[in-house]
Amino acid sequence: MQPSFKKRKLLIIIIVAAIGIFSILFLLRNPLLRLVVNRKISTIAASTGYSIHYKSLGFKGIRNVKMEGIVVNSNDSLKYFSIGKVNMQLSFWDLVRLKANPKKIHVDTLIVKVKTAASNLLKQSDSLGVLPFIQSDELVQTRRVSRIIKAFIGVSTAEIEVKNLLIKFSKDEYTLRIETPIFLSEKGLFKSTLSITENNHSQILSINGNAIKASNYIDVSIRGSEIGKVKLPLIENMYDLKCQFDSLQFALKGNELYTDSISLTVSSGVFGLETDHRHLSDKTVIVDKASFKLGFGFSNQYITIDSLSYFNLNSFKLPISIVLTNKRKPRAIVKSENRRFLASSLFESLPRGLFNTLQGIRVKGEMEFGLFVDLDLANPDSLKFDINLNPHNFGINAFGSENFYALNDTFTYVAYENGIAIRHIAIDSTRKSFARLHSISPNLMNAIVTSEDGGFFFHKGFDFDGIRYAMVQNLTTKRFARGGSTITQQLVKNVYLSRSKNIMRKAEEALIVWLIETQRLVTKRRILEIYFNIIEWGPNVYGVNEACRFYFDKLPSDLTLNEALFLTSVVPRPKSIHSSVDAEGYLTPFLFENHLRIARIMLQRQMISQEEFDILAPKLHLSQAASEYLIRKGNMTEESDVMLEEWSD
Repeated sequence: MQPSFKKRKLLIIIIVAAIGIFSILFLLRNPLLRLVVNRKISTIAASTGYSIHYKSLGFKGIRNVKMEGIVVNSNDSLKYFSIGKVNMQLSFWDLVRLKANPKKIHVDTLIVKVKTAASNLLKQSDSLGVLPFIQSDELVQTRRVSRIIKAFIGVSTAEIEVKNLLIKFSKDEYTLRIETPIFLSEKGLFKSTLSITENNHSQILSINGNAIKASNYIDVSIRGSEIGKVKLPLIENMYDLKCQFDSLQFALKGNELYTDSISLTVSSGVFGLETDHRHLSDKTVIVDKASFKLGFGFSNQYITIDSLSYFNLNSFKLPISIVLTNKRKPRAIVKSENRRFLASSLFESLPRGLFNTLQGIRVKGEMEFGLFVDLDLANPDSLKFDINLNPHNFGINAFGSENFYALNDTFTYVAYENGIAIRHIAIDSTRKSFARLHSISPNLMNAIVTSEDGGFFFHKGFDFDGIRYAMVQNLTTKRFARGGSTITQQLVKNVYLSRSKNIMRKAEEALIVWLIETQRLVTKRRILEIYFNIIEWGPNVYGVNEACRFYFDKLPSDLTLNEALFLTSVVPRPKSIHSSVDAEGYLTPFLFENHLRIARIMLQRQMISQEEFDILAPKLHLSQAASEYLIRKGNMTEESDVMLEEWSD
């Protein structure tokens, strides 16, 4: 009987002690709560420079926390945040485990005011301590990211009521107000109607969403009113970018949220998108629908986008996978598996207003696309680059805004400078100003092809070895030091895209080159002939006839190898070739060495003889106009202007 009595006595002591501890904690719950909150406030203030004050804080009963008169200020007094009153209901067992997992959140009168330059707002956003995940050795702080995602989804599933929300941003004469009388969330379903006013423009949009804590899942949809699109606020003022849409959807699912690894699926879609920006296009860009689904993997050592990920643009789908490793062994792998697709799905999906030259083109058959890039950033020379875009029973049913076959006929090329037409050049073999290919010195033709596009007569518009070499050089020098454009690419850019400065110009250029070369719309010799007659060769000097006359007072057929090599060196930098010759007509050592480099390749390819190579010299016999321009760094004289007018008809 004695042991049983001792056990009962011990149990009574434990129960009494627990009751005593609980009673003490209950009596001290408000001071303890304020102690914890004040320490957190001090930490935030020290790391961000924001001061946080509140009027009152305490428990109401066992599970309810009430906080009133919350005010947050930045040190510069330009950012202000206040809450009139907050009531939170917490789980009892979460309190016992010292975890803050609110079941109910009621907020009355939430006001956020920001008065600053937009650029400062962006620069200072990192100091808020929200996303400092990138470290010197760790690619991502997975523990912290995982905790934030769980907390965000957890709060989203609580019963939330926010009354009288106001967000106000002002910059100079610009003001933005976002307000709603009430935001509600119950059982993971949330909705609200926002009123957004930018200066004098107002719009109403609705937000709906769903959060499931057990699945770490949340989705959000944004729609405008029935009478118009949703216009994204602030970005027009910050970036001069107009952007509006019919609806936007976003979803996030945390598949695995561990301390050392994270797996997320992120998807989003936008419908009826319209954007307008001078660097995007000179027209409004319209996308009927665009979406993506990306499977992210994060650890301290890598970031991945899995092979099931894809981007959709209207009806065109592009699968993609990416691997990025940390800074100790920096490496990037980008891959899109080879796959066939209907050619029409690509060309019909091109955004209106962005690919203007291809607008309206109709095609048939299939295309096959694949991409593989493997880059060790510590060793750029090891770059592996492979891309293919192959036709399968492909054909053009009808051209769109431009008929590329018309390059075989006579046409007028318009040269632009800073968006202004400065020359109209007739591509017409009957004109005196036009140089037929057979009338151009083989020295110049071979030198240009060797320097600009050594595989011109063998590839299909793209020199992938050249592209890889250019990428390696740019990575090594950490600047855009070299391009990889072929002669066909240069021709397409000059003829069709010379006024286009949008960010997708290279993609449009690539598609046009692919059509011309794979469909054999224009022969190689015709491409080269047009190229020689339109490229810029100096100050208002266009075409090989003008170039030969301006620099050497000769016909293209009469050029020496020395002169041909000099003209070749002008092509990549026609506006910065001055000061490349001294007062006595000698080339700079750097330029002459470049001539010898090109000549060595020509010698290896048996384009010139050893004797021709051996007599190369740095001395040039320039015309008077060229001498004045090259030696004195000046503009062309009136005499040279008259000479060019005579030769340009």
